[in-house]
Amino acid sequence: VREHGFMPNGSRAYYLNRSQPPMLSRMVREVHRATGDDGLLREALAALRLEHRYFLRKHVRVALPGGEPRPLARYLAEWDRPRPESHREDVETSSLA
Repeated sequence: VREHGFMPNGSRAYYLNRSQPPMLSRMVREVHRATGDDGLLREALAALRLEHRYFLRKHVRVALPGGEPRPLARYLAEWDRPRPESHREDVETSSLA
């Protein structure tokens, strides 16, 4: 997270266009609940802010009836071609569209 601003989907370069699901804050919370280690919260805060900023940088605005528009974080891959690790499956799926 400190290096890329998000948790990459894997360790290969082609995974840098997408992240793992936004679960880091929940994982930090669960570890804190289990350990009571407040130092973990202080140490994790910067990474949590980076990840949060990553997911909000390309957001959409939505409004519920009678409500003000609010930003909605989007979880998606920034990629317009078949994934290298699933090329055949992606080409087959796109041919059905």
